[in-house]
Amino acid sequence: FAVAPSTTVQVVAADIEALARAHTPGDDQVKAYYDAHQVEFTKPLPLIEPGKEPPKEPPKEAPKPEVIPLAEVAEGIKATLRRQAALAQAKPLVDAFEQTVEAQRLDEQDAATFASAAQSAKLVVTEMEVSETRNDTIDLGRFGTLAQKFRLHSAKPGTITSVLFGQGDMPLLLRVGAYRAGSVKPLSDPEVVKEVSEQLAGQRAYALLLSEAEQMRAAAEAAGPGGLRTVLGTDEAKKRWETTVATNDLSSLTDLTPPAPAGEATPASREPRALASLATTTNPVMVVESTQSGNIPSVKLVQVVGLTVPPVAETAAQSKHAESLRSHIEGMLNRQADLAIDSKLKSGG
Repeated sequence: FAVAPSTTVQVVAADIEALARAHTPGDDQVKAYYDAHQVEFTKPLPLIEPGKEPPKEPPKEAPKPEVIPLAEVAEGIKATLRRQAALAQAKPLVDAFEQTVEAQRLDEQDAATFASAAQSAKLVVTEMEVSETRNDTIDLGRFGTLAQKFRLHSAKPGTITSVLFGQGDMPLLLRVGAYRAGSVKPLSDPEVVKEVSEQLAGQRAYALLLSEAEQMRAAAEAAGPGGLRTVLGTDEAKKRWETTVATNDLSSLTDLTPPAPAGEATPASREPRALASLATTTNPVMVVESTQSGNIPSVKLVQVVGLTVPPVAETAAQSKHAESLRSHIEGMLNRQADLAIDSKLKSGG
């Protein structure tokens, strides 16, 4: 619920949309732009259709690219030309106001005087708060991100920049206002109340989910081979849970990570378990973490239903597979040792 530090700024820019509406490109301008930018209006060559054999011999003549007719792209070209004309008119307006800032010493005046002078110069003033970022990026919302670096948040209030450029080369000036230090939203804030309520509800649901998943895991394991499909296929399970039982071919070295325990604000690292460890005669079932969708927690239950050993044609391949297994087991042991050391250090032992 932290609120990032921010600085109030006044953004001065020309009304690009109004300037664009006032400009009507001629047909000759549209045609000239079309002829000079043929690449933009050229359709890509068709790809070979899936399942279709490519020609055995290359064509005698390279296929000619198809150009979209002018009539189909004329309106888009007009919009581009209008914006280009608007930007061309905007730059002198903003440049002239920069001179006004110096002549009238507006950097020594208040925000209202600055805004009034900008409006007299037929420019638009927009006030906004800009949040501080680690890399000093200045995001001005609809004006885009500044192309130049400017240390906005350490600038003195009242500072007025030279001409800068925002999205689409839009010229603009900034007047720096008050700096607001970072803070924490109060609990009375409606957004905080809503988010906290959702998180608490999610935590209660997650704890219940883990409890019922463990019961389902134990029942599936007790049911023996294929027990997971058997238990989840019951009418009771179908009514209570939205589940999908799928059989997938996975590497025996696939890591399975248990879900984070309920009630932990910052879950500790959990040691993954190799899928091969479930391939035993006891047909164990494991509860595994799953990608969460929004605020809805979920888990997976995994049971090995078969083990297929790929045919090994050579001793070298057999040795390579064994080395892979040894390396995986060594990695697991190292991670267990690291977790044990870390736990001991945290407990002060």
